[in-house]
Amino acid sequence: MTPGIRMVVACCCSCIGSSVAAQGVPVMIDLGTLGGASSEAVALSDAGYVAGNSLRADGAHHAFRWTAADGMADLGTLGGAFSEAVAVNASGDVAGGAYLPGDAYHAFRWTAADGMEDLGTLGGAQSEARAMNGAGQVVGQSERGDGSWHAFSWTPAGGMVDLGAGTRSDALGVNGAGQVVGWTEQADGSRRAFSWTAAGGRVDLGAGAAIAVNAAGQVAGMTTLPDDSPGIFSWTETAGTVVLSCGRTLYDVLALGDGGHVVASSLGVARVRSILWTAAGGCVDLGTLGGTHTVARAVNPGGQVVGWSSLWDDHPQHAFTWTADGGMVDLGYWGLDGLKGRANAVDSLGRVAGWSELVPLVPRDDFAYGPTHAVLWKTAPTAEIEQLVSTLAGMVLPRGTAISLAAKLAAVLAALDAQDVPDACDALASFADAVAAQTGKKLGPEQAGPLGAAAADVRAMLQCP
Repeated sequence: MTPGIRMVVACCCSCIGSSVAAQGVPVMIDLGTLGGASSEAVALSDAGYVAGNSLRADGAHHAFRWTAADGMADLGTLGGAFSEAVAVNASGDVAGGAYLPGDAYHAFRWTAADGMEDLGTLGGAQSEARAMNGAGQVVGQSERGDGSWHAFSWTPAGGMVDLGAGTRSDALGVNGAGQVVGWTEQADGSRRAFSWTAAGGRVDLGAGAAIAVNAAGQVAGMTTLPDDSPGIFSWTETAGTVVLSCGRTLYDVLALGDGGHVVASSLGVARVRSILWTAAGGCVDLGTLGGTHTVARAVNPGGQVVGWSSLWDDHPQHAFTWTADGGMVDLGYWGLDGLKGRANAVDSLGRVAGWSELVPLVPRDDFAYGPTHAVLWKTAPTAEIEQLVSTLAGMVLPRGTAISLAAKLAAVLAALDAQDVPDACDALASFADAVAAQTGKKLGPEQAGPLGAAAADVRAMLQCP
């Protein structure tokens, strides 16, 4: 295990129920800080990269990237005292924003090869990154020379491109195909949702704002209903615009998964709730941990939702993970002695990133936080291998390659079931060697990355040599 990384295993026996065992979430790793009191994780990728923000010993706020092998790395700034991360991709690239010397704030992309790259602006003083795809395309908004703000798309080859129209615009999401979504503001203050591609330009999706786009090109966003109340829509090229109807007011898109799952905020029987919608299954209320608030932050392709929920009234707030089979599971009991935590991201393997409070403030104030650390909740070894088997089964691979890799994972599971850690480590090493040997041949980098990262995670859990 990487030096300095603190692994915390669930120890509250009354909290460990069958739903926890089914989801495999009792292991939490403290990612530490950059030397200061607090940190938080905001994004992670299937390849095992975590991005977030941390205080340094000098009080400066910097973006970081964390890996199991190298721990937490300070990404620096653009010359100022502040930087923050918003996204990380399978290659380990990080997007975010940072101050230059003075007051100018610019979007950046950080890579291991080139460090932090200033993405510039559309002619004004400021720019902000919102999202990034696997190719390193970054989208957001930038000030122009005339003082207005326009949506942009930035690529390593083409630089920053103005996507704007109207009096103001913003780009909030981008998928692997380069499809960008966002909104434009009209002269009367109303907004129009849009989808943009380099080949087809901007497509008007109607009144509202497009918030997210998934790998299939499905778009989710906010709109205004005929009675002037807020609403949520899902748009696809084949089905067009579908307004979500859940028997209550829906007013904000919180997440959109590659499996077609739309997560939104709702007002109904409680003050704030989150719902999960799919075209096939309609609306499902995620519930709460006993209080009045639930705020989801992310959903993975399998429909696993993460976020935070209150235990009573509004406080304390605990991180949760939710699945259709297991319901809502409280991650807060695996906190680092504190009472509060939040989950901000989840990958396709079910790993969850966020933060947990370290120790309560004295005297306790439920509306204040103690120091927080970025954390990564991981599944137990057997559950992670089972998820890896499922991930492998969903990949389009040559039959012989798929059978060979699946057999190696079966050997890992058999060794874990027999509680034979050395054999499990040997089988994991064999699996990792096979993945490495087939990378660039039978396995593409986007397939090999998650497979290798998951195997490395389990090896670290088992403390394999």
